[in-house]
Amino acid sequence: MLTVLGEAERFGAICANRLEVIELVQEDGRAADVKVRDGETESEFTVRAENVVNATGVWADRIRPEELHSEAEVPTIRPSRGTHITLDRSDLPLVSGAIVPAGEGRSIFALPWLGRSLVGTTDNNYDGDVDHVQPAADDVEYLLDATNAFFGTSLTNSNLTGAYAGVRPLISTGDTRKSVDISRKAELYETSSGLITITGGKLTTWRRMAKMAVDRLAERDGRQAPCRTHEIPLGQAIDPQGLPRVEGVRDDAYGALASRYGHAAQKVLQTAGERGELAQPTVGELPDLLAEAPFSARHEQARSVGDVLLRRTRLGLLAARELCTPGSEAPLRVARAMGQELGWDERRVDAEVERFRQEARAEGICGPGEG
Repeated sequence: MLTVLGEAERFGAICANRLEVIELVQEDGRAADVKVRDGETESEFTVRAENVVNATGVWADRIRPEELHSEAEVPTIRPSRGTHITLDRSDLPLVSGAIVPAGEGRSIFALPWLGRSLVGTTDNNYDGDVDHVQPAADDVEYLLDATNAFFGTSLTNSNLTGAYAGVRPLISTGDTRKSVDISRKAELYETSSGLITITGGKLTTWRRMAKMAVDRLAERDGRQAPCRTHEIPLGQAIDPQGLPRVEGVRDDAYGALASRYGHAAQKVLQTAGERGELAQPTVGELPDLLAEAPFSARHEQARSVGDVLLRRTRLGLLAARELCTPGSEAPLRVARAMGQELGWDERRVDAEVERFRQEARAEGICGPGEG
């Protein structure tokens, strides 16, 4: 996602984080602006635009729901929860991905991921809070049972290094109890205000969905400007061996940085060279550097410890138990590193650490009943 946003900025987009759309503003009956609320300051202001595209996944029918459902006959969005767990490689050593039978003709996957072993996913109807989706206890048990049966292991909840869940925006066209009436296809709708809504689909079809929306806008406006996403590579790769060496940075960190940031890994290493502590790992044996915290505040609009641990790096999913253990120093170190960029005093640092702990509990990243 961050790579996509970076490419968008390179082509002239202005990316604004923590802005919640609260109202569609019309001029002469057409969508012309959106009113937004800043999540940090709570201030409200208007963003002007020639076109408004609603590409908000499971939240798509929160914007002008009466217009969407009455005019475009948009079917109900039915969230489906997918749960994943992470495990230490010593408990489930994997060198490649595997398709794991899970009973009743279903299957899950297990693969090496960022120094851990990742197992998932489930696919169940979900009617809870879509802002904080926790892994369900029965989903985690289902994943562990399938893993144990296939690999001959005896893994339990105590072996989890992390867990997470998300929701897919499936489109229901009838009886939600029947799988035939629930679509995983992307659907595009246009209503009388000119609002374009695109939802449904899957992670693997995001570029096709972008093309659908852009091509519709170009056609509507009479422009010869078809979508070019198929021509544009994402990011700029770099050979880890070509990265400058920084005192204190572990050898395995260079490959991880090159994989995550591409050419921008050089800027992360420049940050690591500013102070010795920034060249050290953030958590235990994983290669992620503390320097990634101030880097994300400078260059990726990170404004909280959760932004860094959950949405810039993946440490909150890979080392949740360690991060959430009472007395863990890692969230505090991240907060202090960010605080030097964002002007936080010690009181604010402590508040941000507590804010992360609350978010971790809300997201259930330590597994069912933990955190």
